[in-house]
Amino acid sequence: MDVEGLNMHVWAPDDKDGFVLCKIVDIGCEWVTLQRLHQTETETFQAFYDNIFPAGEDISRDVDDNCSLIYLNDGSLLNNCRLRYNRKQFYAYYPEWTYVANILIAINPYEQISSLYDIEMVHKYKGKSLGTLPPHIFAVADKAYRDMMSNHESQSVIISGESGAGKTESQKHIIRFLCESWGHLVGTIEQRILEISTILESFGNAKTACNNNSSRFGKFVEIHFNEKGIIVGGFVSHYLLERSRLCGQNVCERNYHIFYQLIAGADDQMANKLKLNKLEIFDYLNKGCMQFFLNKESSSKVIPGRKKYDLDDMRDDLIDDYNDFQRLLDAFSHINVSEDIRDGVFEIVAAVLHLGNIEFSDETVDFKSGCNLTKRSEIYLVNTAELLGIEVIDLRKHLVTRLMQPTRSGTKGTLYAIPLRASEATAARDALAKAIYSNLFTAIVNKIAECMPFDGSAFSIGVLDTAGFESLDVNSYEQFCINYCNEKLQNFFNERILMDEQNLYCKEQLHCDTIEFNDNKDCIELFEQKVYGIFELLDNESRLPRSSTQHFTRAVHEAHICHPCLMVPQSSPRHRTMRDDEGFIICHYAADVCYDTAQFLNKNNDTLHASLQCLMQQSRKSLVYELFTDNGFSNTDRRDVSQSKLMNASVGNKFRSQLDILLSKLRETGTHFVRCIKPNSEMKSNQFNGAQVLLQLKCSGMSSALKVMQRGFPSRISYLSLYNIYQKHLPSKLMTLDAQLLCKCLFRVVGLEEKDYKFGLTKAFFRHGKFAEFDKIQHLSKENIENLIERISSWLYRFRFRRAQFAVICLVKVERLLAYRAKCRIKIQSAARTYILHKLYRPRINALSTLSELLESINGMYSLINKLNETDLCKWTTFIVALKEDIKRLKYEMKAKLFELKLNLIFLHYKRILLSFLHITSSADREIFHQCDALVNDAKEKQQVATNGLLEMQVDRENFEKEQQSQLKNEFKMHVLISQQINEKAQETQQMTESLDESLERKVIMIAKEKSQMLENSHMIQVRDLSKWYYVDIRNGINSSDPKLSSACKNEYYRRMRAYNEWKERNLASKELTYMTEKNGSKEDEDHKIASDRYFRIVASRLTNREKNLFGKAFSCSYCYYKSKQRIMGKSHFTVWYGHFRNEFIYRQIEISPKKSPILSVTGQHNKNMCKLSLKKTTLSKRKGAEISAARFDRIWMGNGGDPHLCSSEIV
Repeated sequence: MDVEGLNMHVWAPDDKDGFVLCKIVDIGCEWVTLQRLHQTETETFQAFYDNIFPAGEDISRDVDDNCSLIYLNDGSLLNNCRLRYNRKQFYAYYPEWTYVANILIAINPYEQISSLYDIEMVHKYKGKSLGTLPPHIFAVADKAYRDMMSNHESQSVIISGESGAGKTESQKHIIRFLCESWGHLVGTIEQRILEISTILESFGNAKTACNNNSSRFGKFVEIHFNEKGIIVGGFVSHYLLERSRLCGQNVCERNYHIFYQLIAGADDQMANKLKLNKLEIFDYLNKGCMQFFLNKESSSKVIPGRKKYDLDDMRDDLIDDYNDFQRLLDAFSHINVSEDIRDGVFEIVAAVLHLGNIEFSDETVDFKSGCNLTKRSEIYLVNTAELLGIEVIDLRKHLVTRLMQPTRSGTKGTLYAIPLRASEATAARDALAKAIYSNLFTAIVNKIAECMPFDGSAFSIGVLDTAGFESLDVNSYEQFCINYCNEKLQNFFNERILMDEQNLYCKEQLHCDTIEFNDNKDCIELFEQKVYGIFELLDNESRLPRSSTQHFTRAVHEAHICHPCLMVPQSSPRHRTMRDDEGFIICHYAADVCYDTAQFLNKNNDTLHASLQCLMQQSRKSLVYELFTDNGFSNTDRRDVSQSKLMNASVGNKFRSQLDILLSKLRETGTHFVRCIKPNSEMKSNQFNGAQVLLQLKCSGMSSALKVMQRGFPSRISYLSLYNIYQKHLPSKLMTLDAQLLCKCLFRVVGLEEKDYKFGLTKAFFRHGKFAEFDKIQHLSKENIENLIERISSWLYRFRFRRAQFAVICLVKVERLLAYRAKCRIKIQSAARTYILHKLYRPRINALSTLSELLESINGMYSLINKLNETDLCKWTTFIVALKEDIKRLKYEMKAKLFELKLNLIFLHYKRILLSFLHITSSADREIFHQCDALVNDAKEKQQVATNGLLEMQVDRENFEKEQQSQLKNEFKMHVLISQQINEKAQETQQMTESLDESLERKVIMIAKEKSQMLENSHMIQVRDLSKWYYVDIRNGINSSDPKLSSACKNEYYRRMRAYNEWKERNLASKELTYMTEKNGSKEDEDHKIASDRYFRIVASRLTNREKNLFGKAFSCSYCYYKSKQRIMGKSHFTVWYGHFRNEFIYRQIEISPKKSPILSVTGQHNKNMCKLSLKKTTLSKRKGAEISAARFDRIWMGNGGDPHLCSSEIV
């Protein structure tokens, strides 16, 4: 690491602000020492490498698109959100992998900004491409509509976030934008869609500790359009209404808004009819906050006696109980709800309040088992029965008893009334209240759907408002279901954004890198697994005769004892006080959450006593009767009385069914994401809590998705669809143009660079930030299209001419290359023949040259011996003459042997030719003999004497030939033996030379090993602990005169540098990769520069798991750039580089260049000359023959004067 690594600006974790800006003042093996910037404090602190991230030079600059950040990490993302929030810019784009998944980060300002959502802003964003204007919720809505119309596919917008983050308001803004932009022709339907939120908020929202207007249910609002893109209707579906809130709330929380609105806004006539009174007298309301949301004007309109005078009204810009009730009345009228139905709804709401005041006592008149109503409860019993339209005596009877049908004994069909204890009667009362309110809420949602028919619907845009991931101090069944829902949505996010996208890239052969992500299927399996899933175990426990939460919790732990996503509470220091049978910890994708299972069984039970259910069906009020008709008890099927506990669906099963239906809808649509962020827990404006915002970003999956932002292609278009847009405008000469070539022409004419898009098999893909250009191509006017086609024709002519020109140049280059290779072949052959001759005759020629030099030197000795006396002169003269004669004789013998060797070679060649000739002549003689045999027999008698003479001559001739052949064979054998002896002597000499070289090398290495072992033994005697030394002190200690201290400092310096470079590799790789990608797409005339830069990239990544990696490579180039930047012009030269790596970083390197002495470098001694790249960032491993053995490297190292102590211990 260079010294400039110190003082680098980084983001360090902080408990209050999330991340703070610091500078590095010292580095260690596992940690770095940091100092805060922009603060008066000079204290330092330490942080681990995994917890710090690099910061950009200008941290005061914010960006609309988080992908434009210099460094993509948690610290930079949080800083950008903080800057935009402080500058009143509450939106930031977070473009994801596909054009259907543009994530918008929306931070709740906790103040009303009228200009941000007015009608002018609606017109400003209507029809504008994403990215042309600053980020806004309207931009996401407009893109969803435009994608729906261009792709002919329904769309969905998923809004998620914590309670109080602004999900409900964001949903209302999207619906309002769509209605304002494309609903002006439908009249009442537009108004009805806008009134949906008013009604649903009154009956489904409540004040919580985190949010004054918290949605306590999930809703999916669909807006339907016809083929022309005009709104024709809508639909609303809901799931998981928080039923437990109806019967009890925390101190700082309220019940549903409708109760407070009804008490504050009802006039005297309605209040008397509904028997309404002060708020604090109702038990379902006085357990929590008993304050109204009222402003000064509306507070004066509330009838005296309705409020508690010792409490002040609460203020909120979005909530006003009195005015909201008036708006609720108007909303009912807009959706065609009659006054009778509206009054019936309010009667049911008031009946729930009166029902909650009915109390029970275990004291009975006849001292029998069971319970009775208290005296205070009589008036509320009468009010409840009157409002529900049932008899008082029947209500009293069915509240204190329940019906049971025997299964094995008793009269067939007989029903028995079982008295209930006070606690059981209270539970039955609360169950009835929950059933009434839940069924009422469902009926209201169904009524809203009926008033918005969507006949003729072609497409739709759905807006999902779902609760975000929750991790509270005490987490119960509600958080369990909410987090399960978020796990399913996160899995949908992974499938839609990551898995499907990568499959598409693979299918289109884009050759993109595989993206790794955290798959949460194991966690979902923990919830949904058959038989042993948590939901199944909970339902099975509810069916037991004596069920208990402790038994259920133990069953969960036993069924998943080795599951990676489940832990016992005792394993967490935060929950050590909780026993293992009181809860469990689930490792979610966002965080680990501990669930208290005390209320799981009660909250999961969705059954109602059959007697109470039957009683509601006997109501005189039609609305009450309808609430329980479809879901209630049927008199014709008495078996449900005894089997309701086994047959009725639980809350968990219903929720899972609703969630499956919702996800099936989402999978059939295009998807967009909005992540709502809560800046602080106090719900105050101009306060930004960095730690809280960072936690929400992590829980929503933003920080994990940030790692893959810049690798994808968010926008795409098929070649065929783009071709169809321009086909009717193309001239006849361009009608046969290929669709892909047309797209290429369009992109070039529009001005897109090659690095901004990629071509697949059937589609063209665009990188992030280029959506505006992509959209401009699709939505051009007729005049612009014609102008564009003219430019396409012109560019196509130039392109084809350049391609033909390039082809001619390539042919010329190929021709020259072939001629050059032919010349090279001749040179190579000539060099090979020369080398063979030199290898054969060079030793003898060198010996003759040496003998000639000795003769010349002997001649010079005569001048020396002339100075001696006569006796010595005679003696030495005789010796010199004899020596001279010996040298001449030796020289003559060597020449003779050399000549003899040549003669032997010539004689061998002659013998081969002679043998061939004899074979041919013998064949010819035999043929002639056979031909003349007949003639010889005819003339045998006439030429007897002549024949005898000829035979004798022939015998003599044959004897002579045999003698000559035997003599030649003997000479040939002799020459062969001589040649074998010469070769054996040469081999013996070579073997002796090699054995001497090997023994010498072995001896040198053994000496080096002994010295290295001695150094290691001496180093083991005294080990220095340098972990607490500062980096500067270690650098100075390397140059110490003490060899032990210097060696220890070198080792510590190497460990720290390795840890720092690994951190740098992880956090700076993405930007360097992007830079290299852009650089490779630049001009082609820089190829020679790229080739020279390869000199600094001679490290491989193939052997990253080994301790040592050794590579060697020779490069040929016309220009070579080195550290000194000296240029060697002219002929091509070779530079050989050898590197020795330990783990990821360089340890030793050798540079061998012509006309230069070898340069040997070692880490810690020659850091300026060392390769700065890590093993992963190099590409030499992809080249064949780059890797060399350790023995070869060490031989080269020692051969060039390297320290043998640094050689590998394996070398012998």
